[in-house]
Amino acid sequence: MSPRLSNVVRYVSTLRRARRRRAWKPVKRVAARRKKSRPARAPQVVTLSSRRIPRRTMPEAVVPYLRLSGRWLAEHGFAIGTNVQVLVEQSRVTLISRHEG
Repeated sequence: MSPRLSNVVRYVSTLRRARRRRAWKPVKRVAARRKKSRPARAPQVVTLSSRRIPRRTMPEAVVPYLRLSGRWLAEHGFAIGTNVQVLVEQSRVTLISRHEG
């Protein structure tokens, strides 16, 4: 260090003073609060997509694909593992839960 710089360090009080460290304080952890689950909302509109089915002897098939999932299904009687009857009409698909109980 050059003599000029050492004089600056010696006479400037903020540089001369030893740094004080903060005492370590334990942090109180608050128990994680679970967010209240909001009511499930059934979708108004779903989009029909496509799915490709590979074949060995024929060209691959592209078919319509619809996937439904969400808490709203369980709230409306479609529990996991229950049987579902599918009724198909022109431009309409109806799902009926066939739960035993």
